[in-house]
Amino acid sequence: MAGAQGTSVQAWPTRFVKLVVPFTPGGGIDGIGRIVGARLSEMWGQQVVVENKPGAGGNIASEFVARSAPDGYTMYITAGGLAVNRYLFGSINYDPVADFAPVTLICLFPNLLVVAELLFLPLRRRSACGGQKKSGQGHLRLPGARQLSAYER
Repeated sequence: MAGAQGTSVQAWPTRFVKLVVPFTPGGGIDGIGRIVGARLSEMWGQQVVVENKPGAGGNIASEFVARSAPDGYTMYITAGGLAVNRYLFGSINYDPVADFAPVTLICLFPNLLVVAELLFLPLRRRSACGGQKKSGQGHLRLPGARQLSAYER
């Protein structure tokens, strides 16, 4: 979670806090944001309002938060896009380092790489083309996960 820099600490919050989510409602980060927002509302005694601002790989939401008043009433929950979008897009209208102040790491969640079954077909037929299956060849190994095999089911 990140907030706009320059926040002064006094009797805070004295009004609702906006929690901006860079994706559409119903996704993983939206769900986490709603859970965190509800808990913060209980803790602070002020409403935390989740506002979804999807689009442009998170850049719309990032720019919105970067341009918000630096008073701590606009917070941003995001994933890796804040760190990598400067390399993926020709230009962005915010500085991911200078425009945000990190608050905390909320959670870690796994990401999977999957492909259509058809993609592995050539690997399975390698022996029919004169190739031999070698130990470990055609296997995808993930730390902490069971081995996935392109040859065997």
